[in-house]
Amino acid sequence: MDLLDAAMLGTVVAAVTGDALFVRALREREPQAFAAAGCPGNAPLFQPQMLGPYLVFILLRRYRRFLVPGTQLHAIATVLFVLHVLIIGMAVVAIAYALIVAPPVLPPG
Repeated sequence: MDLLDAAMLGTVVAAVTGDALFVRALREREPQAFAAAGCPGNAPLFQPQMLGPYLVFILLRRYRRFLVPGTQLHAIATVLFVLHVLIIGMAVVAIAYALIVAPPVLPPG
């Protein structure tokens, strides 16, 4: 389980860092895609009202409508898609592991 924890932590750090850098580049280079990602103006990405639309933009791969394949932004968006899917997958595995291998101990009585 320690390996899964380390992988999850590394993936989350990579995704969070990548998201911030990607949004900054998206704001500068592709304003239409930035607006489609649900990030209006200079609002911080990690506010709840901004994070939901942004994750939908990445997880449903809506960036493909705005970013030209073969460009650096498209490649970064694809890597972020993979990282977010890995985070979801590792979270499911960790929950299943916790429930199957180490079920919660209920107090007697």
